[in-house]
Amino acid sequence: LLRLFASIDGIEAMAWYIPLPNYLSIGVSMNEGSIELSDAEVLDVVEAAYARRGLVYRDRFPEPAPVMSLHHRYFVHDHAYGPNWVLAGGTYASVWWLAGAGVGTSFVAGRMAADLVTDPEVNGRIYQNYLKDLVPIHDTFDWFVYAPLEDMSAAALGRNSDNFVRTNVSRLASASQLRGNPVSSVAGVVLGALVRRKILPRNYCDVLAEPLATQTLRAFGPAETPDDVDVVLRLADVISGRLDLGWAEHLLADDVVSHLDGLTAHGSKVWQEWLRLLRSRPNMADLELIDTQPYVLGDGRVLLTGRWRAGSSSSEEGSATYRVKDGRITEIWTSRTNYDFILGRKARSRARMLAVGARLAMVTRLRSMRGH
Repeated sequence: LLRLFASIDGIEAMAWYIPLPNYLSIGVSMNEGSIELSDAEVLDVVEAAYARRGLVYRDRFPEPAPVMSLHHRYFVHDHAYGPNWVLAGGTYASVWWLAGAGVGTSFVAGRMAADLVTDPEVNGRIYQNYLKDLVPIHDTFDWFVYAPLEDMSAAALGRNSDNFVRTNVSRLASASQLRGNPVSSVAGVVLGALVRRKILPRNYCDVLAEPLATQTLRAFGPAETPDDVDVVLRLADVISGRLDLGWAEHLLADDVVSHLDGLTAHGSKVWQEWLRLLRSRPNMADLELIDTQPYVLGDGRVLLTGRWRAGSSSSEEGSATYRVKDGRITEIWTSRTNYDFILGRKARSRARMLAVGARLAMVTRLRSMRGH
């Protein structure tokens, strides 16, 4: 789940990311009329918001599915049952979809159907008490969805995250009392009492404070067995500005060797300064790689082809080759001709590129001395 902030992402909304083996569910919820964008444009904003936090998914799931939208509102009725009727599942209440309540309430209604017919008053009251546990969880999610960014301290996040867990455990306690088993019923009563007194759970959730670009990596860690092609494509995202430059620290070996025709440079810091230099050139602030295509060579190295684009202009196709070991790029081969689009014809001058290399080495050393 991801909370989008207007000051960071351009809109106020709540998004979800649910990966399946061959399918990725991406969705977003916001107040009706609060955003003047098409459905497709909203999903573009969501994609950029996840990428801003280090979670890029378009390269793995390039084919979009049809966009579906639903207009709805949240509500809760005073009563869930009567002498000869019952509000099954989501007809009694609709709370924040984040709670995952719709499926659970429908299952409970199906589980109790026979009991409700046999004794609607007694079992209806039990059923209603279970459904009433949904109301507190809605209030909890209201805070996650509407609280201003400045109010989201570590303490407040931890407290409301515990409330979220607590309301779900309370639903579990109520559900255990519906099974008709004495042991389950007693356990549910005891668990429910502990939850209401806030004895369980307490200080259950950890809160991590991280820069946007490294939040995904810090929360979930790197892929257990990163694919070499995936590592190279992630570096392409860094080059294009879709991932923060800080990601280079995780994708490049500290002592990575970069070959530029006959010139050689060492270290990830020097590579980062090279990218900063390219972006500092006139009209190159939005520089990106487009039409990228990876190929695995016979020796295991990854060849990446693509074109530069900045503004409305783009380059001819170029290529670079990467050696990846243990999830990090250890060696890069590129050519001066790849940078004609950015540096002009002077990029082909060996003397000029030697001067650039000396400058990069000096800037890298100065940054290290200043603690950058």
